[in-house]
Amino acid sequence: MRPRKSSACDGTFDLSHNKHNRKNLPMATLTETRIEIADRHTTLCHFTAGKKTKRVMMLGNSDGYNGLYDKAAAKGDAKDEANGLDYASQFGSAGKILAKLLPIYKNTKYWKRYLNCDPFTANIWRAALPLHATISERIEVTPPAGFTAKIGPAPSVLIYPFGWSTWVSIRITGEHTLEQLAALEEHLFTQKCIQVGSAGTPVALQSFLDHVGEGIRADAFCNAETRDAGGTNKAVVITVLEKHGGSLSLGALDDNAQNMLKRMVRPEGAPSRRSFDQLVFHVDAGSDLNYMVIDELGRFIWMERLLSPEDRNHQWLNCYHHNSFISLVQAWHFEGLLTEGGNLKLKPKPLEELLAAAKKGLTSPTFTNASLKGFLELSKVKSLLESLNQKPKSQ
Repeated sequence: MRPRKSSACDGTFDLSHNKHNRKNLPMATLTETRIEIADRHTTLCHFTAGKKTKRVMMLGNSDGYNGLYDKAAAKGDAKDEANGLDYASQFGSAGKILAKLLPIYKNTKYWKRYLNCDPFTANIWRAALPLHATISERIEVTPPAGFTAKIGPAPSVLIYPFGWSTWVSIRITGEHTLEQLAALEEHLFTQKCIQVGSAGTPVALQSFLDHVGEGIRADAFCNAETRDAGGTNKAVVITVLEKHGGSLSLGALDDNAQNMLKRMVRPEGAPSRRSFDQLVFHVDAGSDLNYMVIDELGRFIWMERLLSPEDRNHQWLNCYHHNSFISLVQAWHFEGLLTEGGNLKLKPKPLEELLAAAKKGLTSPTFTNASLKGFLELSKVKSLLESLNQKPKSQ
């Protein structure tokens, strides 16, 4: 992180409307924002469970995984969810939660740089990339009082041979302020506001993620024999894609706005003890207009130079947002795999291959961005990689 100047922030999150308790907030009116939320589960059941264990998907070796990826890629690309490989057609019956399978990659510069070659399915196993799956249930978000912008949630799943993430992508369109955006995120993480289908009462976000996870264990892993680690922490990436009026430049943020952003990148648990300036990554050196606020698995992105509606700025900013999220979740899964896989004394060859891919992805990434750099700076990740480098090669 490159600090701008010292600041005393206690990390509290004040949404009070008492004007004496808050200074003038930035006057920018946001008109489009995206929020990405994902959990992470790591399981090695495809590599450790006995032969009698029932598995619907064969994800435990390169032939089975690449073969399934070939079929998914033949039915549609990552941006064409109307197509995709139908789960029921492929496996003989409808999934408990999964609907269609798609490749995660697109033929874009990001994936070419990430893979260091053109993306095609032969590279999937060696790079340990996930399948992208749609689910059979739609959701809606019940907004907090006074929130009038449109909220469009889209749930899906990232499936790895060694785990999964339930991914909730939320697009917010219509006028909203930073304060309203912060209130919406707090609402998402603290209230029962996820309406699943058209019946029943709204549930909490964690309850929805648990519900999807139960279906994934049956549809993609080892049913009741699935033993997975994780599931409560969440990655969160928030990017403002359109606005009018003022700016959220660092110089325009008062203490209360800084505290809001601190809480937005850590929506659960105790607030960070670090100052706001310690959490800021300057995307453009020396500029307060283009930055990312980074705390553990949380990101808030403000890119002033791409918020003007000229040329392809909106498309580029949307790509930057998506890539910041995908690179974070990918690295997070690698950390989970290396942690769980390192506990096994006997590792089958396919698992060894994925462990090597995960280690390479964290120690020698072919493509890095600010989001990934922030993850690699975490003390637990540094400690993990140091421990791996200290182990004898024979292990």
